[in-house]
Amino acid sequence: MIEHMEVSGIRVVNPCYAFRRARDKYATQYTLLAAGLPVPTTYTSESMADAYRVSEQYGDFVYKPILSSMGKGSLRFNDPDLAYNAYKMLDRYGQPLILQKYVPNPGRDIRVFVIGDEVVGSAYKYRAEGKWKTNVAQGGRMVEERVPDEMLELGLKATKAMGLDYSGVDIIESPDGPVILEVNGSPGWQALNLAANIKVAEEIVKHAVGFIHG
Repeated sequence: MIEHMEVSGIRVVNPCYAFRRARDKYATQYTLLAAGLPVPTTYTSESMADAYRVSEQYGDFVYKPILSSMGKGSLRFNDPDLAYNAYKMLDRYGQPLILQKYVPNPGRDIRVFVIGDEVVGSAYKYRAEGKWKTNVAQGGRMVEERVPDEMLELGLKATKAMGLDYSGVDIIESPDGPVILEVNGSPGWQALNLAANIKVAEEIVKHAVGFIHG
């Protein structure tokens, strides 16, 4: 229905193509890479044999479903044989295998919320004890702390590269510098509202109204 509205000439926020591309983790990776932005070392294949070979090379790595949100379905492995058993199950459903080398980090990542050409909010997401995911839906917590300008600029660049009107960009601090993990085209904002004391929905509406009067 949203695509029908867009084809009919109605301005949609976010644009359908950009929204679909952001949902697709493979498409997100190559789009960001083409824009010269830092992303995790990633391998995508439909071959279990190739995925197993890469698993041995990566050592510590993460499998991600091509379509998912809130950290659901992402699995971390450091045993290629254990991962191979998971690949066999996924192969039954014809799912591509997206493997990312695990990015060492201080137990947190950064959420940068972008609307248009402006960062309207940012915060750190800390993983729960004994967990490796920082998603609030997975037990993580979001805390407003000063985020370096470098990270905010990365969020703006990632949103622009993806063609989105607004997004929630997740950035992790690796030993080699910042790395963009995700660009969410339909990000949740309840936790950010509470952490940063902002009203994200109102800001999105203001941005959308600007298209009418602009």
